[in-house]
Amino acid sequence: MPARLDVYQMFAARTKQIRTARGWSYRDLSGATGMNLSVVYRAENGGTVTLANAGRIADGLGVPLGAMLIPASCGLCCDAPPPGFTCNACGAESEAS
Repeated sequence: MPARLDVYQMFAARTKQIRTARGWSYRDLSGATGMNLSVVYRAENGGTVTLANAGRIADGLGVPLGAMLIPASCGLCCDAPPPGFTCNACGAESEAS
């Protein structure tokens, strides 16, 4: 069971990294996903999240779901610059929306 918990923790950490790198509040992410604020908060704080909701959060952040489960190599953009931007630190470009 510990491996399962690690997935939730990784998803939570990446969600928080990307959200804060963009200067978004929980309310901003909730609006971008169309999800209830409490669901977004729970997912970012390591609570259980359904695959469908994880996908909605990743979509709201403009990041592939698979990228939410690997550590970021750039501390500035968290490997996920906002759509239409390129990170000045690592040169990562956002994926086309």
